[in-house]
Amino acid sequence: MNTKLAKISSLSVYIIAAAIVVYAFAMFFFMPRSSDIDELGLYNPIYMQLHYGHMTYPAYGAGYFHGMFVHPPVRYLEIAEIMRLGLSLPYAEGLSVFLLTLGIVVGTLWARFDILTKVSLLGGYFAALVWAELEDLETKFISAYGLRPDLELALAWFLGLVLLQDAVRRDWNLVLLFIGSAALSYASTLHYYGIVAFTGVAYYLIKARLDLPRTRFWRVAVVTSAGCLTILLPYFVGFVLPNLRDILSMTHAVQSNGGWESPFLRHFSQYAFWLTEGPVQGTQGLYYLLYPLLCLKIPLFIFGAVVMIASKELRGLGLSALPLPAFVFAYSHGKSANYYLPELMLAFSAAFFLIGLLLRFIFSKLLPGRLNIASLLLLALLCGTFRLGYPLYRSTTVTWKPLEHLMDVARACAQQIVGHHALIAGRIGLWYISGAHGWFDPSQELLWKSDISGINLRDYFSHFDFVVEHDHMSNVTLNSADQSLPSWYVSGLLKLRGFFISDVGSNSSFLIFSTKPSKKKAGYVFDGRKLLRFDSDSRGAAVFSTMICPFDSWPPVNSFHLPHFNAIYLPVGHSLTPTASGGHPEPAVVSFLMLRTQFAEIRPELDLKCRELDVVKGNLSNADVDELLAALRRSDRTMKFYRSIDDVAGSRFRENIVPTPTFGAAMLQPAYKEAKVEGSDIKTIVTAPAPYSYAAMLDIPLLKSSGEKWVAIDQRVLYGKVGFGILDKRNQFSISRFIGKEYQPETIYLPLDTEKEPTKFIIENGDNGGAPSAVEIRAIRIVTSEPLQKISGRPNRDQHDEADVMTGQLQLTHRR
Repeated sequence: MNTKLAKISSLSVYIIAAAIVVYAFAMFFFMPRSSDIDELGLYNPIYMQLHYGHMTYPAYGAGYFHGMFVHPPVRYLEIAEIMRLGLSLPYAEGLSVFLLTLGIVVGTLWARFDILTKVSLLGGYFAALVWAELEDLETKFISAYGLRPDLELALAWFLGLVLLQDAVRRDWNLVLLFIGSAALSYASTLHYYGIVAFTGVAYYLIKARLDLPRTRFWRVAVVTSAGCLTILLPYFVGFVLPNLRDILSMTHAVQSNGGWESPFLRHFSQYAFWLTEGPVQGTQGLYYLLYPLLCLKIPLFIFGAVVMIASKELRGLGLSALPLPAFVFAYSHGKSANYYLPELMLAFSAAFFLIGLLLRFIFSKLLPGRLNIASLLLLALLCGTFRLGYPLYRSTTVTWKPLEHLMDVARACAQQIVGHHALIAGRIGLWYISGAHGWFDPSQELLWKSDISGINLRDYFSHFDFVVEHDHMSNVTLNSADQSLPSWYVSGLLKLRGFFISDVGSNSSFLIFSTKPSKKKAGYVFDGRKLLRFDSDSRGAAVFSTMICPFDSWPPVNSFHLPHFNAIYLPVGHSLTPTASGGHPEPAVVSFLMLRTQFAEIRPELDLKCRELDVVKGNLSNADVDELLAALRRSDRTMKFYRSIDDVAGSRFRENIVPTPTFGAAMLQPAYKEAKVEGSDIKTIVTAPAPYSYAAMLDIPLLKSSGEKWVAIDQRVLYGKVGFGILDKRNQFSISRFIGKEYQPETIYLPLDTEKEPTKFIIENGDNGGAPSAVEIRAIRIVTSEPLQKISGRPNRDQHDEADVMTGQLQLTHRR
């Protein structure tokens, strides 16, 4: 009988393992991918790697045109290379997670652990994934298979722990030691908060030193270290060291929010959120399992580690697991719910282990000799917890049709509205799905700037074919006018031109505007399967409408039950997120699409609470997603990203070059004795180490013409940071810009303000760390918006004597 029970209880492990594999299979092949803001934004570095050959993040802002520092680039490089091999984005972003899941299942089944330990580890790992689908404190969504590195980090970390502990159980198996230490090290490279994960190997090195003869210890130490260095050495040499200053700047910006106690408070606020929010359908058992710990504010990772350390079989795993969740708990200021996955895996594994021990004790008293029945009861508990009603499974669609990413569907639809050559302004999440060929984010110049009174907004937006906006942080602005992109639509500056509405995912619905009104408006509605196109027609049977409505909650509640509903909050008091409440409602631009007859019925009720912006009548027709995606793949062009509005404006006249014989790259002169100007066709300028020291200069000729003018510089910064500026007659900068290292030549444009009488073009060192910088200059020219036949030019003065320049007598050696 005992033998039969042993076989049955062993089978229970394989049943749980099979359930996890089915889960991974369903998530990888059939689960539609998220479209939250992280997914929308983080595709940009992958796109740049695929199309430009270098990983940068220009959609994140001008400071990221030369690199990717928001996260370490490891996961995004991995996805880009998988896509280069032929897999589409939905499968490329899920492949490593899928393989790591299989690795955990196989590694745990193969490990020399007893049945209870295997059930606890597999159940704990899987329970953490189920729990992770609880709504996040900030983003309100966690994607199981998405672009963010958090899940891959947690899986690599957990796999490394299992393999290292199994290696010890197998008398210090060297192969498992190498793979396990490499897995922990790989987790350290996927996100900044994971940096300490690899230190978990220290426990095994100490244990080996205490337990093994010297010869065997050195063999273990060398193999374990080799596993770490195989991953960490290329990471530090290839990414960390060359970009250390940018990395420190990025992490400092995150870590500087709050005092020393902030990480602890943030951690417990997440616990409080889980308690307040309650269990999601299908996770009630898990919720009550952690309820006592959450109520008592006992850190989950401490509970998990203590339980495991008490077990001889799991002691090493518990100790080596501590560094990562402890680091997140005590140090990480900017943590989101994704960061909690490692400690959830520890806590659930420990909880299941304790339940198994308790059952084992009970049955040892009630049914002596039949201890393995505890595993059967544990299996029943797990099956009840992971019942088939689990929400993720209900979201899957079994079909042989390949998954298409919502981002591609949105882009394909948008290009049917804006065309294939559109220059578009918008914020980070819309860079790709807006359908843009040329992209510029005006946030730095309009939203993060306190004083925008000197900007003619109509002229500013007229440089673009379209402007787009969606719901994510639509209310955030720091300008004194307390205005953002939707504000300028409400004011009438921007006119509605189209829309894309997604009834699945988040942050992917958006409105399309321009400064020029048009009677023709178009849009698309996508519910995950069916795609409808809307075309304006005064006799149409459908209505697309936008209104300003007050909301007393965030996220907004669709209290009118409007079909295809979307709400874009307006700014109120410079808040980072809407603070709408019952007593303090906040306005939002609401959009929806419905039949004309429905709209007539509900309009009186809407008019009582909302103010109408646009009501567009039109017709709905079926659209073929596959045809649109095929058209996108045939005609889509590589995107161009702009750093500033000056580059946007000047590039429109890039061929309208003013003939100036004395103004060009060939006439560049050194402006400081320690700077170098070398080369003939292509000039290479190497600055002095002194911060902001001038390196080269060029006299600007007087131009007898009206119209806008720019200095266009074809350049590539080789290393450091280089400044480009225009001096006026008082030797003050009328404009200056600083550019970091670039991987390909770029043209930047500096506006010439004739009222300030520009006199000199200056190149200077922008590296404030006391290191020199270098830049290649391929061409310098003046371009204008005025027809060329009206332009005449002459030098404004003789060139200064080279000796004067070399001795610094121009008083241009550095900024004052």
